[in-house]
Amino acid sequence: MTWQEHRDEAEEQAILESWELAAAHYVEAASLLMQTKRLEDAPELAYLQLQAAKALLKHGEPGAATPLLENALQLATLIDYAELLPQIQLSQGEAHAALGEHEAAIACFEAAQPPQLDPAIYLKITLSQLAMEQEESALKNLERACKLHFKAKNLQGMVDAVTRAAGVAAETNQPKLARGLYKKALDLAELLPERDEALLKELQERYMTIHT
Repeated sequence: MTWQEHRDEAEEQAILESWELAAAHYVEAASLLMQTKRLEDAPELAYLQLQAAKALLKHGEPGAATPLLENALQLATLIDYAELLPQIQLSQGEAHAALGEHEAAIACFEAAQPPQLDPAIYLKITLSQLAMEQEESALKNLERACKLHFKAKNLQGMVDAVTRAAGVAAETNQPKLARGLYKKALDLAELLPERDEALLKELQERYMTIHT
């Protein structure tokens, strides 16, 4: 198979969410493309390495994704591929977070933050700060994420962000904070235009089962 055929197969496997196969084909495509040693292939090579890393992250292999992301970052920096750099930094942050390296994760997320600001990145920073029990900083970034969702009139986004933050607080043995966040998520969910009884029940159960 040519590198193009491996790339096409990887994209099909990604659509099917067969992440292990997608990663394998992206890696093979990158390996074959690297052999051409042509400068004009460098942007495609960086892209393939990023996609391989993303697939490995989806497959739960952050350790295997890390060297691919480092290679992609070096290459994208060398050729000044500005469009791809934030995507690589974002994936690097996700890899670090999955490995429990939250300070490194936050640095990557902050580097990836676009000028127009992205609530999803603020949430990723929040979750890493919660994992390090940095409650004050985490709540500030969660507020930033919620303000951006509010500005975009995305109440569901606010509910989802606060719920995820509450889950991490609960997982990291911060019950008082988790209970408060679940209560906030529950209050926000009550304001949704279309009442979601299943969501309300789930949030109520989580709120009631956490003991401070």
